[in-house]
Amino acid sequence: MAQFSTVTDNAAEQAVDALELDDTTVSAWTRRLGVDWHAAWAGTKVEAGSWVADSKRLEESGPGSGRAHLEAVAHPHTDRP
Repeated sequence: MAQFSTVTDNAAEQAVDALELDDTTVSAWTRRLGVDWHAAWAGTKVEAGSWVADSKRLEESGPGSGRAHLEAVAHPHTDRP
């Protein structure tokens, strides 16, 4: 599979979503897309930086939210509704 040297803004957004919601890694994402890791990270880190800077993500609740992830890590054996 050919490796591409850049990613689009849309691909970077999808990567951040995959990192957040699918509990994947940049390496796994780049392998699936056939993109060079460094090229993928160059585009993804800008988008991820915006996501990390948004403190509201920790206030939201529900599956896939920052709060749900933090609660799952803090209390891994607690049954949650």
